[in-house]
Amino acid sequence: MKTKNLFFFLITPISVLFTLFITSSLWNAPAPLIPDSGPIVYFLKPILVSLVYVLGITVIALLISDGIFVPFKNKNAKIAARFSLALSGVSFAAAVFTLTQALSQPLSLVARLDVIATYGWDVASARALLLISLISLISSLFLLKPNLDRVGVIAAFNVIGLSLPGLLSHGGGVSTHQWAVVSGLTHGIAIALWISGVAAIFLIVSTSQFTQDQKSLALHKFGFLAGASVIALVISGEINAYTRFNNFSELFTTTYGQLIVFKVILLSSALVIAFNIRKRLQTDIKKLVGLEVGFLLFTLGVSVVLSSTAYPKTGTAAFTLIESVTGFAEPIAFDWGYALTTFALEPFTFTVGILALSLYIYGVFTLKRRGDSWPIGRSIAWIAAVLIGMYVTNSMLGRYAILMFSAHMAVHMVLAMVVPILLPLGAPLTLILRVLTPNQTVKNKDSEVRNLRDWIVALMNSRYLHTLSHPIISFFVFAGGTWALYFSPLLTVLMRSHLGHLFMDAHFVLAGYLFFWNILGVDPSPRKVPDVLRLGLVFAAAVFHGIFGFITFSSDTQLGGGWFGEIKPSWLQNQIADQQLGGGIAWGFGELPTIFVLAILVYQWASRDERLAKRVTDKEIDDYNDYLKSLNK
Repeated sequence: MKTKNLFFFLITPISVLFTLFITSSLWNAPAPLIPDSGPIVYFLKPILVSLVYVLGITVIALLISDGIFVPFKNKNAKIAARFSLALSGVSFAAAVFTLTQALSQPLSLVARLDVIATYGWDVASARALLLISLISLISSLFLLKPNLDRVGVIAAFNVIGLSLPGLLSHGGGVSTHQWAVVSGLTHGIAIALWISGVAAIFLIVSTSQFTQDQKSLALHKFGFLAGASVIALVISGEINAYTRFNNFSELFTTTYGQLIVFKVILLSSALVIAFNIRKRLQTDIKKLVGLEVGFLLFTLGVSVVLSSTAYPKTGTAAFTLIESVTGFAEPIAFDWGYALTTFALEPFTFTVGILALSLYIYGVFTLKRRGDSWPIGRSIAWIAAVLIGMYVTNSMLGRYAILMFSAHMAVHMVLAMVVPILLPLGAPLTLILRVLTPNQTVKNKDSEVRNLRDWIVALMNSRYLHTLSHPIISFFVFAGGTWALYFSPLLTVLMRSHLGHLFMDAHFVLAGYLFFWNILGVDPSPRKVPDVLRLGLVFAAAVFHGIFGFITFSSDTQLGGGWFGEIKPSWLQNQIADQQLGGGIAWGFGELPTIFVLAILVYQWASRDERLAKRVTDKEIDDYNDYLKSLNK
């Protein structure tokens, strides 16, 4: 990175100070006896947060410009290691300043490890910055010896890291909680991808180490990324506005709304520049790309101030633990009929489900247009799996699962032992590899410019997945994860936030998918699992779940750290009895998927033998019989 490009690091902090000034958001001395962290913390905190974003985007841009958009040179990746280390330190400092301001105490009292350890995790914005610091520290260590696979993985984790502040500092109100969480995550990822992608293009067009064809290919790749990011940014921005405004007029009459308008103008200006760049691809576009980077970095400073500005939404405040954690009011007394026939949209799982269905159906129709066949049974399995998963998480059963152990266990069993059986039967990896076009430009492992198909193949062939997908390891992740969740306080830790609950649901599905991917073996997997081991693993999983269900059914103490005794819906008087009912569901339910998997295995083995038999022609059988006869002569 050239020294003169370091000017870009000043744009966002300058934007922060400018935005604070024009909105008159300057520090004012508090009333006597009112605690306050002081003017230094007030001004340095947003500047440090802005530097976290700038450094994070720089790390991602350096990685994108060294192996993702252009051939891997191992130069920018090493520079990214140093920036990651700097990001870790700045992010930790920003977390300390954020915590200091949240506690309204002097910096000298808060900047101590014992205070940070005690309160840092409880303040959402400080927690996000601490997680970024940890991710960056780990990234710097992995990038000491970079390769193409590490570049891709570290870039992905850093994009997720940069989305955490927006994810955890979402809008309030009982009715908008879940929408704010999902829109915050989407908005953070979209803005990180767009700005870091433009910055990567600036680095690429500013150097002479790449040919014009390689630069053109990089611009072509970025076009798809930028388009998807802008669409996601617009949609998530509109949802964010819905969660923060009472009416449209507040967009112009409140400071928060005026900053939104200012941000939209800046982003629109960046889009206009982007369109001009596309018209001048055959000319020197360095200055235009640099101008777009400048606009986006200035917009980032406005976003930093916006995140700490009070929004005008006057939604219903959360007064109970149920409302503050779940984002919805306590529902009526549980009834299986009501829980199974009433729908309650959960934005994240609904969106993921729609995307999973749309992409799969698009892939099948793409094959059909090419004249290729695709078994209808695979499509039915995939669609059924996704719809079942969407049903249990977007019905009232999904909401009761946060309040009642029995409903929670019913959802757990479906997500962990029904959906993961059907998903691999849909053969999604095979579909992806058949739909996507192989990259003809790949030369060798360390100089290729991978397309999406290449990254998927690289992931499937990686030693990480090879280790994780080992039958024994995947078994303990699948079966042992249940024991670790319910026989430790981990359940309570995850259930305290909507994000934690989503993480738990994702674990159920992914751990189950990893396990049954080995067992059912429709998609190509890193290793061939013997039939005897498949049977053994199926029975072992059934035994593990059966024992878990029996222990839960017999227990008279709260499991999982006592979450369901803590949440306490008013109409559920006996949590132990409900927990025992959940244990009975786990105990009895586990046998049905086992029988289903065994039936599938028997069918697969019979089909395999039939295909093998068809390969042996009558002539081959006659020749073999003549050979046996010759032995007797």
